[in-house]
This record gives sequence, C-alpha cells and structure tokens, in this order.
Amino acid sequence: MIKPDMKLTESFFKAIYGYELTYPGFAEMAMIKFMAMGSKNARAYYKQFSEKYENEARQTFRNVGVWYIEQLERKWEERKMKRERQQRKVEYYQNMTDKELLEKYEQLKKETEK
Repeated sequence: MIKPDMKLTESFFKAIYGYELTYPGFAEMAMIKFMAMGSKNARAYYKQFSEKYENEARQTFRNVGVWYIEQLERKWEERKMKRERQQRKVEYYQNMTDKELLEKYEQLKKETEK
C-alpha cells in the first residue's frame, strides 16, 4: 500500500523491482500512484536504483562467466595432458622390443601379486 508519507528507500525500490519481475507493469503502476500523490522524484529514484542493480547483476554474471570459462579451460588442459601422456606411453610400449615387453610384463605381474 503506497502512502503519501512513505520514505523512498533503496529497500523499498528493491521490493518494487522484485514485484516488477514477477508482475510486469507493477513498477509503472507504483510510479503512477507516486505521481498522483505528488512525488515527482519517485520515477527517477526507481530508475537510478534499477540501473544500478542491473549493472551490478550484469557484472556478477560476467564474473561468473569468466570463472566458468577458466574452469572449462583448466579441465580441457588436464584432459589434453592426460591424452598426451597416454599417447606417449603407447608409443613407448610400441617402440619396445619383444624382449623388453616380456620383461615389463613379468615385472608388472610380480608387482600385482604382492
């Protein structure tokens, strides 16, 4: 309920902003009521609040996006390194002689039996 003696605080405009998200057009109706009661600054204050809030939210989303991209790149690098390590291991075993392979097999067999 909007009253003539209401204080136009940031938390009040935050509530109007929240209602606007749920009920589009709510903020405009509230501004019309403020104008009818003689508050000429309410619209400017609301616009200032909503722009500030949206800019902060946009920056937060951007920071989250940057962090997420960094996480994806880190995981991609880890997988790439793992694939390269695995490929080097395969190449190493492929370049071994039959005798070396047999010795490696015997060594691994003894280690797993312990």
